[in-house]
Amino acid sequence: MANVALAPLAGPLAGAAWLTVGEWRSMFWLFAVCSLLAFVVLWRIMPETAGDRSHSIALPNLVRGYRRLARDKQVMYGSFAIGLVFIPILT
Repeated sequence: MANVALAPLAGPLAGAAWLTVGEWRSMFWLFAVCSLLAFVVLWRIMPETAGDRSHSIALPNLVRGYRRLARDKQVMYGSFAIGLVFIPILT
């Protein structure tokens, strides 16, 4: 949860620090290298997570699941808290 709240604050600071080293176009190369590195590492260490696909997804089951989540107070409090975190980002 802290990464969701701190990333919008740390991103501009890290970008400004990077601009002291190189020009703004070099950030795109940095992003490309980081993305490629993340892709390779995840490709090697992340296990296959394909679930059981023998059952089809039915709309009534989806509605029932969302209704169950909407009645869960812990889920609703967490969703509300995350929404409050994003208010400063959207304004």
